[in-house]
Amino acid sequence: MTTKNIGKNFKEIIDFLGLTQAAAAEKCNMTQAAVSQIVNGERIPSLESTCAILTAFNVKFERLVK
Repeated sequence: MTTKNIGKNFKEIIDFLGLTQAAAAEKCNMTQAAVSQIVNGERIPSLESTCAILTAFNVKFERLVK
């Protein structure tokens, strides 16, 4: 698992659903800046943020970190 993989996969999910980073952030109860940092590989999401992403987008952990 790398920061870049998580960011790339999160971006793919957001793009597939046709959402903006701001809309994705709202759905996950995160700031747009946090989503941007994750998508750009500048930050690994915390366990809480990871759970929020998985729940909000109904994706499996493996899909996010592959």
